[in-house]
Amino acid sequence: MKHIYLIFGAALLSGLSGFGQGTNDTIHHEKFGITFSGFVRTEAAFDTRQGEGYRDQLINLYPANIRLDKNGDDVNARPGFDQYAMTTRLTGNITGPSAFGAKSMACMEGDFTGPSNTENNAFRLRHAYIKLNWAKSELFMGQYWHPLNLPEMIPSVISLNTGAPFHPFSRQPQIRFSRLFGKINVVAVASSERDNTSIGPLGSTSEYLRNSVIPNMHLQIQYKNEEKLF
Repeated sequence: MKHIYLIFGAALLSGLSGFGQGTNDTIHHEKFGITFSGFVRTEAAFDTRQGEGYRDQLINLYPANIRLDKNGDDVNARPGFDQYAMTTRLTGNITGPSAFGAKSMACMEGDFTGPSNTENNAFRLRHAYIKLNWAKSELFMGQYWHPLNLPEMIPSVISLNTGAPFHPFSRQPQIRFSRLFGKINVVAVASSERDNTSIGPLGSTSEYLRNSVIPNMHLQIQYKNEEKLF
């Protein structure tokens, strides 16, 4: 059996490590490196009713349905209280040298919400990607928001769920290429599954998509101006 890897990060990292040896004056004046940012977030939540959600109800989706006990009382009609600090986040932004006529950058970001409901407070990878930016095109490789979760459309709310379940709230490893034609942006994505996976006879796992050999294919056409996005 052959196990073939396509390692997209090698070229960027090699360029960073050997950057100081270049002879081109333009290359010498390029700035590269990594900057770290993040925040510590702690919160407390009081719920007047039991709810459906994830991460010990930190991601609260909707109120739980009525469930009657033998006395006819709704067991979900009771309050709850909890405190969290698991959304504390660390981000590293990497600026790389020019490659193939494009500006290169990378980002890695994680928090402590864990990869599943049973692993709260464990470190979890949120985003990890490399981008090559040309004047009107962009090549993107790595883990990022699901293609249907547009960063421009993510609501600014206090709650962590940012509109879920009506708004996609998952991330996928992907290869994404976008091209700008005036105010029209065409986006093509080939993605796999990681934290949020398909459900089938074996339960929730990425095995179905992995064994199909064909990634999720996605094509999107956006109209963008300074105020609106369609």
